[in-house]
Amino acid sequence: MHELKSDFNIEKINKGLAEIYESEGEYQLALKHFKNTYIYTNDKLDIMLKIGKCYEKLQEKDQVIKAYETAIIIDNKNYLGYFKLGSYYLKQLDTKKGTDNLQKAYTLQNTNIAVI
Repeated sequence: MHELKSDFNIEKINKGLAEIYESEGEYQLALKHFKNTYIYTNDKLDIMLKIGKCYEKLQEKDQVIKAYETAIIIDNKNYLGYFKLGSYYLKQLDTKKGTDNLQKAYTLQNTNIAVI
């Protein structure tokens, strides 16, 4: 078996591939590589939000919600998880859950977002 060179970075390779596939609209392949990236990254919040976006594009409702809820668990002081989850719920016409999550996002970061 061969040893990997020290400059081989599986996280960067997977993230790069995921971003390429995402830009090409190949969300299933992007998702696969974002999931691989998640294993190795220290930036789990960012990658989980990207996973949620891929699930949105694939119209996998339960997985979207799970990904954004996981993002909130990763960092419940960051508004982005609440914002993404709230926005998704509003798209699904779940006004109560949508506005609750957007309100939480607003309380965490009221200078960067506008809650309607």
